[in-house]
Amino acid sequence: MNSLELVCRYSLPPNKLGYCGPQDCSALLKECIDSPEDADKEKVKTALEQFHALMPYLNMIANKNGLSAFDSEVLEAYWIGNSLLEQVEKRDLQRLVLKDFLGKGFLPKKIAEEKAAAVKEGMTPHHSFHVLHINFLNRELSSIVKNLSECLVQWGEVKDVTIKGLKVKGIELFKNGRDLNMREKIKTVENPYKLDAGERDLVSVHWKQAVQILSKDEFTEMKKYTLKNLEAVNK
Repeated sequence: MNSLELVCRYSLPPNKLGYCGPQDCSALLKECIDSPEDADKEKVKTALEQFHALMPYLNMIANKNGLSAFDSEVLEAYWIGNSLLEQVEKRDLQRLVLKDFLGKGFLPKKIAEEKAAAVKEGMTPHHSFHVLHINFLNRELSSIVKNLSECLVQWGEVKDVTIKGLKVKGIELFKNGRDLNMREKIKTVENPYKLDAGERDLVSVHWKQAVQILSKDEFTEMKKYTLKNLEAVNK
């Protein structure tokens, strides 16, 4: 899978729901997924640059590691997790919230300042940081636990392949007092990208859709950085 196909796979589910990115780019993203070698890469990048919750993180990870925003390692860091995340400091995340989310009008001043002040040591610019700490820039999408859980990129072990999709032993968020916690859940998720997944394969899930088959290393990294941000949020 090339880097643009990867970011399109993760970006398409919330875009089709109207939660993230330009409303008229779903067909373009899907074309990149279906025929990545034939896709107009510049058009795809231009569309992705309008995803206001995505690009600030990609730019920051890239700048801190001397790379470009659409380099495969950068996209992997944000969506799955890798060591590039470790180069980003607490003050970088605080600056991102104030400059990119408050400065461009995506968060109200009071909320942005509270979010920036509440950034903790150990947090990383993994997608889970945005879900668990920032929540949503789309003000029509409420930050209830069910929505946060669906937006979080999850992992799951395939238990069965059915007509409806993949039956997986996955995860979900739930509220335990003031804390967000995670627990296992058996569920069926859609398989829109027709992953050739079988029993015991590990897959990632975004907005109830299987996105990619994960290697053991990718699974380890995704779990590591998600739990790291979850632990920091609950401190």
